[in-house]
Order: sequence, then structure tokens, then C-alpha cells
Amino acid sequence: MKEEVLEIFNEIRLIHHQVDDLTERYHHLNRLLIRCVKQQTACLKVDFSHFSSRLHFLCNYCSHSVFPLEIFRSHVSEMQKGDNNLLAEHYPYDLKAVCEAIAAFYHTPLPNDIKTFIPTEWKFKKKERTKTEHVKKIRLTISHWDERYLYGTSSLFPTIKTLKVCYTSNDAFKALN
Repeated sequence: MKEEVLEIFNEIRLIHHQVDDLTERYHHLNRLLIRCVKQQTACLKVDFSHFSSRLHFLCNYCSHSVFPLEIFRSHVSEMQKGDNNLLAEHYPYDLKAVCEAIAAFYHTPLPNDIKTFIPTEWKFKKKERTKTEHVKKIRLTISHWDERYLYGTSSLFPTIKTLKVCYTSNDAFKALN
């Protein structure tokens, strides 16, 4: 039977307010995240090779960014190795990552009281992608290739160290005709 999302948020409240040790909070939040992800993907007839692939699938399905959860999981990994130096600094954002992910997985809004003890903004900023002007033709010096891509450099774009060109796509061949 699926766990009710209200019970999950109650568990988050208990972890946040009653567990004093920060490493224990991380253990509890990680186990809760794992349980929720497995619960939400249990009915799928997909064989996931590891938890990460299951998490990425679910985030993609829910249109939720996996990036904050990857950061949370890297902090859990660092903590398990004994590196607890920055946990207090990261904890509010890791808690935000888990809470927002669970809300997305269960298609429910975040409870208002939980919103009061998590940050409203992320501390990391998304890097703005720089657009390269549209190029119809380019001369490329190939350094290596594989079954799908050519890798090389261009004197027209010296700031881009390596260019990657997909030569197996039908779209790439349409441009030639």
C-alpha cells in the first residue's frame, strides 16, 4: 500500500524538529527519499540498474530537476565518508531539495508550515548558457570520433575547446541535401 504523502511530510517535520544530530537527520532524509522513490516506481516494469537511474527516471517523469537531489546525495556520500565540515551550511538547501522532490513525486503542493523552515531561494545560481551564433558551415579539425560523434576544434570559435558534432542524426544529413 502506498504511503500517504501527509505521513511523509509528518516524518519530515519529526526529522527536522526532533532529531538533534545533523548526520542522523541526513541518514533519515536519505532513507525517506529512497523509500519514496522506490514506492513511486514500484509499479513500473522497468529494471533499474541502480537507485540513481530510478531517481533520474522519476524526476524526468515528474518534470522535476534532479540537480538539487544529486547535490543532496553527494552530501550524504561525503557524510558517510566522515566529512561533516559543511553539513550545517548545506542542510537547509538539502532539506529543501528533498521536500520539493517529494511534493513533485506525489503531485502535491508543499505544506505551508514546511515552507517556513526551508529556504525560499537556492544558494547556487544557474549558469547562463552562452549562445553561439548559428553556423551553417564550419571547418573542423577532428581530434577523435566514436560511433556517433566527431570531436574537434575550430579556428572560428577559439573559446570553445572541443566541439561535438553528431554525424549519425538524420537531421545532420538533411542539412547536407
